[in-house]
Amino acid sequence: MDQSQFSGAPRFLTRPKAFVVSVGKDATLSCQIVGNPTPQVSWEKDQQPVAAGARFRLAQDGDLYRLTILDLALGDSGQYVCRARNAIGEAFAAVGLQVDAEAACAEQAPHFLLRPTSIHVREGSEATFRCRVGGSPKPAVSWSKDGRRLGEPDGPRVRVEELGEASALRIRAARPRDGGTYEVRAENPLGAASAAAALVVDSDAADTASPPGTSTAALLAHLQRRREAMRAEGAPASPPSTGTRTCTVTEGKHARLSCYVTGEPKPETVWKKDGQLVTEGRRHVVYEDAQENFVLKILFCKQSDRGLYTCTASNLVGQTYSSVLVVVREPAVPFKKRLQDLEVREKESATFLCEVPQPSTEATWFKEETRLCASAKYGIEEEGTERRLTVRNVSADDDAVYICETQEGSRTVAELSVQGRRGGARGQLRGGSGGKEAPRREAGGARPDGLGGHGDGQGADGLGLRGTSWDRGRQGRDWGGKGR
Repeated sequence: MDQSQFSGAPRFLTRPKAFVVSVGKDATLSCQIVGNPTPQVSWEKDQQPVAAGARFRLAQDGDLYRLTILDLALGDSGQYVCRARNAIGEAFAAVGLQVDAEAACAEQAPHFLLRPTSIHVREGSEATFRCRVGGSPKPAVSWSKDGRRLGEPDGPRVRVEELGEASALRIRAARPRDGGTYEVRAENPLGAASAAAALVVDSDAADTASPPGTSTAALLAHLQRRREAMRAEGAPASPPSTGTRTCTVTEGKHARLSCYVTGEPKPETVWKKDGQLVTEGRRHVVYEDAQENFVLKILFCKQSDRGLYTCTASNLVGQTYSSVLVVVREPAVPFKKRLQDLEVREKESATFLCEVPQPSTEATWFKEETRLCASAKYGIEEEGTERRLTVRNVSADDDAVYICETQEGSRTVAELSVQGRRGGARGQLRGGSGGKEAPRREAGGARPDGLGGHGDGQGADGLGLRGTSWDRGRQGRDWGGKGR
């Protein structure tokens, strides 16, 4: 990150997180600090300086600073302070570390015992999202809306409540602007898990302005008359959404975009990226889930996946759509050089090359969900900061996505295309979402024309669409595998 844009006294962009760790394990406290001039960073424990030694490792990578404590003992419990100074000022962040001899031996990454579900309420009512999260050490749980963390500053109308494994986000006197996608995220030293749900708030004004009649035919007739009136006035039939939402996903993670719309006749639904039709492929899966959401799943996101994604639903009555801007951010510890896509012929060799931040950085290679080890088929080499994977005697089975992942969890992704195979490019990743993958349909389950559609994104006046939602940066594999 360019420090020049953060002139002045040191400032913490991220702070170290508190957690409980078992005796004998390792713990890493990390934070992101900016300032100009570049600050000098030091660590303290219980007001005493921490110096690099046999069990204490201090590391810096750009504006990221880490303190790693190896082979934890009970005496390592206490308050740790990261202090940053430069010629202009000083800043510090404190965090508690608890080393527990009684902690459960079977440690687990966070996982959801109960996921939050989408809510539909009237304006002024109370809306409550609930979830239960397991994991050891006990995960830290946070709630956010559109990328903004929720908590004390939003009180007392918006409140987060926790009791044991249960966590709840309570919104009193819900307003239409509270509608949107809410995400709950659970983290511990072993990993993270997240889940999302939508809130739809019906305003009283919308009720009084709703079309007359309750039958489908009456609704369609009313909307058709309204559309003709709009055309006569020169108004566009399908104005764009009043607010495009943003989905931010870390490079190498998965993004899941979904829209839920209905109509009569049954609408056709398609996904487009920057105006171009999205077709299924190695990293793009389109399907209808059990809740009749039409889902676009982008696997192992790359920088080229950035753009505006639109779910468009249309039938004989009209058209509506909702959009989300997908932003692919670099991992916290970025690669010096990313992997590049390769295209080779059968029986040739393919060599992927990337550069990690430090020569000592450990890296692991994966072919989609399968970890690779050095063998007659795969050559794995390290030279300084360079990391190489060579796939020998390439065949159709090697046509896949390949990932290099560092010990910090950063990923870089590339695809291998094999020429000379029968049947052309492969359709999609094996495994799909949660097991059996629903077939792609050109005609989707979109809900245009006010027949029950509402939600994140708004369609045209009189057209309904229950918007787009997403799961940002999923940890691990979406086909049931454990997070890495």
